[in-house]
Amino acid sequence: MQGIRRMTAHSPADGIDHATPKSILIWEEVMPTLLGFGTFAALPEEQISEKISRRILSGDQGMLVWWSIGAGVHVEPHSHANEQIAWMLKGKMEFRLGSEQRVCGAGEVVVIPGGTEHEAWFLEDTEVVDFFAPPRDDFLLGGKPAYISEG
Repeated sequence: MQGIRRMTAHSPADGIDHATPKSILIWEEVMPTLLGFGTFAALPEEQISEKISRRILSGDQGMLVWWSIGAGVHVEPHSHANEQIAWMLKGKMEFRLGSEQRVCGAGEVVVIPGGTEHEAWFLEDTEVVDFFAPPRDDFLLGGKPAYISEG
């Protein structure tokens, strides 16, 4: 792959790296890929706007995105080839999946098949984790998706 810098340390004579954490970060453009162990809190937080931030963790086959989204944000109707699973951690959002619409709160999940139109309105400050398979290449480049507005 182009644009990848591996952050590693040279191994000491005994062959055991005592200083480097047991994970390797691979930088693709802006967002890192973590191999091994780590925490979401250690990943860089991308402040997309005053009301939206996210942390992205991407593997080869899937991607997790931890969103913090303020009240009043609207994710306009859109679809993508990626399967998406949204897991609500806190807050409330009104979500439309195809022709079905409902309010989702903490602990609820939404499974969105690839190619299915969906839309969301954030009714209060919310934290949600999205899983995508395969990873969203457009998210790895950083920046605010065109279909998100802040009412």
